[in-house]
Formats: sequence, C-alpha cells, structure tokens
Amino acid sequence: MNDRRCEEKLRLLFKYRNATNLYSNRVALMADIAAGLLPKGEFALLSKIASQAHDECVEARDKFYKHIAEHGC
Repeated sequence: MNDRRCEEKLRLLFKYRNATNLYSNRVALMADIAAGLLPKGEFALLSKIASQAHDECVEARDKFYKHIAEHGC
C-alpha cells in the first residue's frame, strides 16, 4: 500500500459521496413536489425515503471521520 493512500479511507469516502448524492436527489424530488412538478400524494412517502437517506448519509460521514481519527490517515 502506498503510504500516502489509504484504501479504506477511499472506500469510505466514496460511500459517503454516494450517500450524499442519494440524499440530495431525494431532497430535489421533494422540491419538485413542492413546486407542483410531481403529484403531492407522493410527498409523505418521499419524505420518509429522504429521511432514511439522510440517516445513511450521517452514518457514512461518521464512519469516514472515525476512520480518519483512528487510523491517522
């Protein structure tokens, strides 16, 4: 392994990036509903899905920063 490159850090970073992208997409869909571009009946379900995506994003972020703190990379 290259001393300047931690594979686990990169893996966690990509997981964090993917989680933030998913969360952002869900929030954008909620904005489309609020703007009247999608049916309002889907808002409650999408809100729940966005909340779950938020939780996954926070978990991925926490794992990423925990690894950095523990591994020193």
